[in-house]
Amino acid sequence: MKKNLLFSLFLFSTISILAGSWQQKTSIGTVGRHRALGISIGNKGYIGTGHYNGAGPNVVFNDWWEYDPSSNSWSQKANIPTPTYGSIGWGTDAKGYVGAGSIGGGIYYVYDPSVNLWSNTSPCPISASNLDCFMVNENGYVLGTNSLYEYNPTTDIWTQKTSCPSTINVWSSAFETASSGFVKTGFYLYEYKPLQDIWLPRAPFPGLTTGGGTAFQIHGKGYVASGYNGGLGNVNSEFWEFNPGTNVWTQMDDFPGTSRRFSSSFSINNRAYFGTGTNGTNFNDFWQYAYNPLSMDEFNLNSNNVKIYPNPIILDAKLSIDLNEFNKLDKPSLILCTISGENILEQRIISSESTIKRNEIKKGIYIYLIVNAHKVIFTGKLIYQ
Repeated sequence: MKKNLLFSLFLFSTISILAGSWQQKTSIGTVGRHRALGISIGNKGYIGTGHYNGAGPNVVFNDWWEYDPSSNSWSQKANIPTPTYGSIGWGTDAKGYVGAGSIGGGIYYVYDPSVNLWSNTSPCPISASNLDCFMVNENGYVLGTNSLYEYNPTTDIWTQKTSCPSTINVWSSAFETASSGFVKTGFYLYEYKPLQDIWLPRAPFPGLTTGGGTAFQIHGKGYVASGYNGGLGNVNSEFWEFNPGTNVWTQMDDFPGTSRRFSSSFSINNRAYFGTGTNGTNFNDFWQYAYNPLSMDEFNLNSNNVKIYPNPIILDAKLSIDLNEFNKLDKPSLILCTISGENILEQRIISSESTIKRNEIKKGIYIYLIVNAHKVIFTGKLIYQ
């Protein structure tokens, strides 16, 4: 009995922290700017470069700042060799790769946080600024106009890949999942699958932002925050989620800070971090977004309607939903999470009787959720043996 009580307390503590909320964090330890770069390396985040212009001279930066989520603190690191803005980059567990930008063209650098040093990589064949990038399986992908190049950090070699079927606008947004890269350009969204070297059109973006938005991913879903609509002055605070599994965009609660364009972001352990940007005034504020499907929405199903068996689970399990209740649902899905909130499985529920494959799920206690129209309508506990 005591064990169940402790589990319940932990679960509700997790919900209160992670159920789709923005939290303001310590501001970046430097002046406001826009078109800065944000990446994560391991369990640390980094923001640097950028500029501000306004009515005065164009001031361009090459500073580089490290964010530690565990202490909510910033520390300045070695400067990037070339001051620039509008640069792109990505980070692996050990190193960061940064290049392009309005100054520097095809020059790329690798940053090693273990020794706090920058060094050159081979130059990218695309030397233009205002590029997009994403990382899949620790290879970087750089997209300019419609040309795509893959960078292999092991060989330090760039390889041209299949071109995007559409010309990519300047100031577009990109994010990645474990197996694909996504580029939002205007109202269009394209998915690139590296394994097959193909592009696929996905659901058009339904929000206001045509450019200057900031994209990131957590829990295998993509997010686009703020940006401008048509003209640079038409900034907004809209916040949208894209689910690759269902090919559906969902509008989330607006970003609670000031509307802006040209912000920077990175993700660490299924939490996203967002800051800088401008609406004419340049910002150095910094925010965390944490979303977990363990929300407190009112449940529409109960234990008489839903069963997963056997439980504990040794191999596969069966999910059964009362047929009358199932017929009321709209494209429901099942999500399996660790008790710390990490999403490890998501699958569509296409019939009232379904199979949940064990695959490589490890022994332990998990939370499952049945989600309908972006709302949790039932949740329970599963034990894998």
